[in-house]
Amino acid sequence: MEALDQPDNFPQVFKKYQGLLSFPEKGLYACICSFVEETYLKSFLKDIVRILLSCGAESVFPVIYVKNSALFVLSSPTLAHQEKIRQSLEELHYPQQCVTFETSFLHGDTSEDLFAQIISKISRYERILLIRPETGETRDFHNNMAAPWRISKLREAFTASPAETDIPSLLDSVFTPSMTPDVAKNIALGLFLNPDNSGQEPPLDIACDFFRRLYSCTQTSEIRKLAEIVLLQEKDEAASSKGGANISLLKSYVEAHLDCETLSLKWLAENYLFVSVGYLSKQFVKEEGIRFSDYLNKKRMEQAIRLMVYYHNDNIKTIARSVGFGNNPQYFSQVFKKYTGYTPTEYIEKVGASAPS
Repeated sequence: MEALDQPDNFPQVFKKYQGLLSFPEKGLYACICSFVEETYLKSFLKDIVRILLSCGAESVFPVIYVKNSALFVLSSPTLAHQEKIRQSLEELHYPQQCVTFETSFLHGDTSEDLFAQIISKISRYERILLIRPETGETRDFHNNMAAPWRISKLREAFTASPAETDIPSLLDSVFTPSMTPDVAKNIALGLFLNPDNSGQEPPLDIACDFFRRLYSCTQTSEIRKLAEIVLLQEKDEAASSKGGANISLLKSYVEAHLDCETLSLKWLAENYLFVSVGYLSKQFVKEEGIRFSDYLNKKRMEQAIRLMVYYHNDNIKTIARSVGFGNNPQYFSQVFKKYTGYTPTEYIEKVGASAPS
């Protein structure tokens, strides 16, 4: 646990405890067995003891278990032992087991190098079990996923990321399916409070909206989405004004969701950007020079015109639904005539007349 809390200080931590563990300097390797569900972990551990005994391999450290994977450290000088262990593990089967076990091996030039790899492998898991397979004695540890050093590392990774498209994959490596909502909230909170390491506090109204939204989330997936918005805003703010960042994200969302009937500034403020609607409205008028509702209708009419040009034989109801007017073609017609000077029927006839036969 000390090594997990001090990843940059691993060599010193390893040397501190090496004398208590009686590790050989070399000749260790680790076997990782995947798809070991916790429901049959006890049976699996009994079989591990039997397999190692039959292979003449010695376990020198408790089994490490994290999210359906068991890792054990062995002292054995030959690859033949490893292959025998692999075959024996992959032949195991339990009544409630759904998939075949998969095995892989870690090797290091030294024991310190091997354990550095192990620490790196397990560091992204919140719950870590250490188990003595001979006795079943278990220690249940909780890795502090929201530790300040870890949040700092995340910030550095996000800042160094060259593209916005990298952020979702980085977040997927942090917000794992096994993560509890409470831990996810702590991570999102750490990322929000000082996302760019500038020490500058976010505006009070934005902070209040974020806190309200964060603590209303009940699923880790919701919290991950909230963190993604925070980081996208941070990315845009590095290249533009704070207001510009919000408006850029808003416009991108609108372009991708013109067919959404419930799209509104209130919805975007509360569910996508997590700012107050009044704040966002003022930002939008300042940046774009028009109200959001006028901007949205303009974009929808532009899309409707494109659809009429491409598919001028289509039903007006279909086009109205495709640009976010749902089952209200009458309102669509009113807006369309205000924007173009034509009713949809007149415009389609005009387009049809000018189209090549």
